[in-house]
Amino acid sequence: MIYMKRITVISVFVAGLLASAATLSAAVESKTATLKPGATLAMGENYVRYNTVLSADFTFTDFSSLLVGRGGEDVYRGHWIEVTPVHVIVRECNYVEYKDQDGKKKKKLGNYIREGYRHGLDIRENLSIKVTADFTTAFVEVSTSTGKWSRTIKWFGGGAAFARNGGEAPADVNLSFDRCNADKDFWFYGDSYASYGQARWLYHARLAGFDNYMVDNLPGGKSADLLTAFFEDLKFGTPKYAVWMLGMNDKNDGDEADASWMDCVEDFLTTCKRKGITPVITAVPYVPKRVHAKKIEYARERGCRVLDWAEAVESTPDGSWADNCLSKDNVHPTRAGAEKLWEQMKKDIPEMFE
Repeated sequence: MIYMKRITVISVFVAGLLASAATLSAAVESKTATLKPGATLAMGENYVRYNTVLSADFTFTDFSSLLVGRGGEDVYRGHWIEVTPVHVIVRECNYVEYKDQDGKKKKKLGNYIREGYRHGLDIRENLSIKVTADFTTAFVEVSTSTGKWSRTIKWFGGGAAFARNGGEAPADVNLSFDRCNADKDFWFYGDSYASYGQARWLYHARLAGFDNYMVDNLPGGKSADLLTAFFEDLKFGTPKYAVWMLGMNDKNDGDEADASWMDCVEDFLTTCKRKGITPVITAVPYVPKRVHAKKIEYARERGCRVLDWAEAVESTPDGSWADNCLSKDNVHPTRAGAEKLWEQMKKDIPEMFE
């Protein structure tokens, strides 16, 4: 009987280890391919930036250029790394200022080199690139069978994870992307309001010690962009709560809320119901020159949980906010405004601290 009890205990213990291993690997997306010169291997579209790990392991017979990153060329806030026989080159896609023929300042999306380093490695038959991203930086490790180079760089990469062969000979690659926070209870979907900095709610959430979250955000993003990302993220986890913070960049309302925004909200709510997730939709604040009155009305009257950011900053239909809360761009909050948004989150989603 003692022998049988030991077998049972050991079996339960091993089963528990296997279950834990399955949980740990569930959020890791991986693909393998043989890349011809110029070919790209890409994963699903998402904008989970904070606490992620992107890895690519290459093997080859001839080496001149290999790349790995998020988003890539012409994807706003895409970041990627190119490794050549001599250099590690960090690139970014962002808006850059220029002057038109009349001398007026304008902005356009551009791809440019952000950082560059000599790695000093002897790269022959294999190369591994690992990017461990935090909030505004990433720790990059470039390694071969003969050595390693590493450095912390500026990083805010979002978009599909990818690997590319920039050389002239085929290369095999094993690409993986880990949403390390996919096991958290709260998932947030947002635009630039969900970026990181003192004038954003996430900064104040961290100060308060709240860490039970995953954030998927695209500055300038519309509801359709983040709905695609939501569906992609659900392949790698299921939260208890999903918070929809979109609407600021969707089309202006007419007699009704923007139809595309409404369709996305309804798809989001339907998906949450099917997956057993508690949804929360946001009444975004009124702002000057953007018409969201019907979106706010729709969110408040839809009959589901609401995060009332419009109330948080005392915004009114003319676009005014409480004193010192709206920044000079008339769209984003100041630090004081971000603090109010965070306080409203604690009020409307009290489960975050339970």
